[in-house]
Amino acid sequence: MNQKRLRAAAASDGPQGKGNFARPPFSSLASPPQARGRNGNAVACLACGSLLHPKRGSRRQRYCSYHCRDEARRGRNFAASGATRPGSTRDHPIDVGDHIMTTPAAIRTALIDSNAAGAALAARPRRAHIFEHDACGHYVEPLWCSARLFEAEPFGSPRGRVLDPACGWGRILKAAQDAGYTPIGSDIIDRRTDPHAFAHAGFSVCDFLKGSPVRAAWSIVSNPPFDHVEEFCDRALEVAIFKVAVLVPLRRLPAAHWLERLPLESVYLLTPRPSMPPANWIAAGNEPGGGTQDFCWLVLSKRASANCRPQLRWLHRDGATS
Repeated sequence: MNQKRLRAAAASDGPQGKGNFARPPFSSLASPPQARGRNGNAVACLACGSLLHPKRGSRRQRYCSYHCRDEARRGRNFAASGATRPGSTRDHPIDVGDHIMTTPAAIRTALIDSNAAGAALAARPRRAHIFEHDACGHYVEPLWCSARLFEAEPFGSPRGRVLDPACGWGRILKAAQDAGYTPIGSDIIDRRTDPHAFAHAGFSVCDFLKGSPVRAAWSIVSNPPFDHVEEFCDRALEVAIFKVAVLVPLRRLPAAHWLERLPLESVYLLTPRPSMPPANWIAAGNEPGGGTQDFCWLVLSKRASANCRPQLRWLHRDGATS
């Protein structure tokens, strides 16, 4: 197809001559000399019409990007099969050499439709929450998180003392009492007067990293400040007789190399994803939900060795354990 035939086809409304070819979709005839290939033909992207670098005007490189190339291939495949994509406006293919392309108007219509769909998607109400950082690290877990843990894991003899050194509102203490243990709580702030707190357990104001409220306890189960999990685990292993369980964000485990030196026995993943907002979020009357982080229980056993292989298990809200 020489330049004269191209100009004749572009100036007319229909096909010309014996070739009976359609008008090219892009006006590459008016391209400047520097946008022509080695054979003198105009070099433009066959998908969007943008001018290409002269060195990219070879037969193997006729698109300005991978996106344009993929769109061209998809349009050619659907046109060759005689079908169009469901909901697509690209139903007017044009033969350009050995390529079946769509018209620029169809491409613009498709872009407008995709932008409208994206705007409708962005207009949907957002249900996920990224909670603000709490200065004291007081994030409240759902009641079922600790209740399912006590159902799946033994933490000592009946009526044995279970300590939570970062008890907050005492939800873990309540689950321990319901499981038949004697709960003991401590924290740097006394929150027992809060309307959401569980106050039917022994409590003392204490910084666990500096001193323990008891000399020994059968087990320690806690939701510690996430920035001091390693220090809490080391201190808890000194006080506990049997086991230590801490609730931590799952995304921090890949970088928790300090767990290699600890007797990690089990890792319990929580499903569905629990929402753990700051206490002031719940105190303000908001309903917990829409959290974006996953959490897990790390169970350390004093009877396990430091090089043991931990078991990966799941705790389900409906009571099933796997």
